[in-house]
Amino acid sequence: MKKRKKRLRQLIVAFLLLNTIGIPIKNSVLANATELSTTEEVVTEEVEINEDKTIASEEAEQPTEEIQEEKEISEESTSAVAENAPSEQQTEEITENKEEVKESNQPVEAEKAIEKDVKVISPDKISVIFPDAALAEIIRDKLGKSSVDDIVTQAELDTITFMYLLNRGIVDISGMANLTNLNYLDLYDNQISDISPLANLTNLNYLYLYGNQISDISPLANLTNLDYLYLYGNQISDISPLANLTNISDLDLESNQISDISPLANLTNLSNLDLDNNQISDISPLANLTNLSNLHLNYNQISDISPLANLANLSNLDLDNNQISDISPLANLTNMVSLSLDSNQISDISLLSNLNNLDYLSLNNQNISASKVKWNDPLSVTNTIKDENGNLIAPSTMSDQGTYTDPTITWTGLPNTSQSVSYEWSQTVTIGNTTTIFYGTFKLLVEKSVQYNVNFDIDGQVTTELVEVGELVTKPQDPNKDGYAFIGWYDTETGGNKWDFSTDTMPANDMTLYARFNKLGFVTPEIKPSTPGSGGNQPPSNGSGSNTGNMTITSQENTKTSPEASEQSKLAQLGEQNSMILQGFGLLMVISGIAFFWWKRRKKVHS
Repeated sequence: MKKRKKRLRQLIVAFLLLNTIGIPIKNSVLANATELSTTEEVVTEEVEINEDKTIASEEAEQPTEEIQEEKEISEESTSAVAENAPSEQQTEEITENKEEVKESNQPVEAEKAIEKDVKVISPDKISVIFPDAALAEIIRDKLGKSSVDDIVTQAELDTITFMYLLNRGIVDISGMANLTNLNYLDLYDNQISDISPLANLTNLNYLYLYGNQISDISPLANLTNLDYLYLYGNQISDISPLANLTNISDLDLESNQISDISPLANLTNLSNLDLDNNQISDISPLANLTNLSNLHLNYNQISDISPLANLANLSNLDLDNNQISDISPLANLTNMVSLSLDSNQISDISLLSNLNNLDYLSLNNQNISASKVKWNDPLSVTNTIKDENGNLIAPSTMSDQGTYTDPTITWTGLPNTSQSVSYEWSQTVTIGNTTTIFYGTFKLLVEKSVQYNVNFDIDGQVTTELVEVGELVTKPQDPNKDGYAFIGWYDTETGGNKWDFSTDTMPANDMTLYARFNKLGFVTPEIKPSTPGSGGNQPPSNGSGSNTGNMTITSQENTKTSPEASEQSKLAQLGEQNSMILQGFGLLMVISGIAFFWWKRRKKVHS
């Protein structure tokens, strides 16, 4: 009996030992087989995705089913071990087996997560996704398809990152909304007007849209990864959508209809900026773009370039065909290598003398126009054209036989029909490492001066001045005359109109103004004008608009009298008043005498 019990115990121990050794080996083999199977299925799936998305999706489910079976086998094996001999060593080995199965399943789960994040389109014909025939043909060729009616998947479209589509006749780019991995897109010289399909292509770094028919660039507002943006030769006037594209380093807006560049004020990464051929007059938004190296502002309406004064990194600057006369803001831009200032109004280039690094300088065709002047023979103008050293440049030619005596250009005997005079200059100058020709034209608009004499007559003593027709006459100093008070200048000796020097203008004829006086103690009676509203230089009643000969007096004014004259006037009035009192008293006495004699006589008669 004891022997049987002992033998039974040995069998149980042997059985437990076999299970302890055998089950982990079995699980390990199964796990390795599962991992190998999963890897093969993943590789197969990756290959087949590029060919057919639907087939790949079906095959991707197979590894999951096999893994589930392996899990069930592993769980059954673990149960058996736990029931027979749940030792610590067995528990550790079971845990390791579970981790191996979990790791083998990770590639499939990761791939499914990626697929969920990608926005895909349903497979469709190229011609359906890209309705523009020219663009559809380009996509067909890009993907190696045989026809634009071939089916294309999103995965295939995602392989397109670079497109160079110069002058392809493209009108509609709507299908490009699906090219979400595009990094470089060049659509130069097509017929595109609507760029809204580009709104979500946020991977774009390089975008070239020059030579199209674009006016609205609002779809670009969120393309914050753009580094190069070229919009040359479109119909753009509003560039506010660019305000937040702060990563841009190269921006080309040449040949558009832009006048307001304030949206560029915060694009501080800009290194190259082209604004040629627009309608810009105010460049103050550029003042803080200190990283600018190349700046092109040709063919605008710029006169003030002071905002450029602190752009110390500028090496290439183009300012041709503007209205610039003052170039002092450029004086300290010593990193300048190339400077073009053709067709402006520059007369003095001495302020450029510090630009020692210049390798290219252009100062051609300066056109300076001075304000119109009225002239008498001769006409003289002071020369203001200065070279790089601040020396005056003598005129090379002068119109209308002008002559030059430093620093004055003089014209003599100009015909009355002359509308302008001019002179030209041309001189070779050297600044920095370059030599160029500084030349241009100075033009002065002129109008023949038409003047007549105004005579100031003071009791026969006459002084004369020349006054331009239509100009105000300068008032002379008030004259003095003993015993008289000066009351003004009149246009005839007696009567006439008092001249108003603040409003009356010189007529187109000679005239005389007469000094008018009041004798002290004499009050000049007021004479009202014969014609209402007349006075000063008024047009004649016949509407001829001009006067001939001396002007006719029609009214007279009494203005100020001296204090002595006023006092004498008061005394005269007082004498008159006293005389009237005496006369009244005398009359009263006469009446009283007559009444007395009449009374006496009557008394005698009655007696």
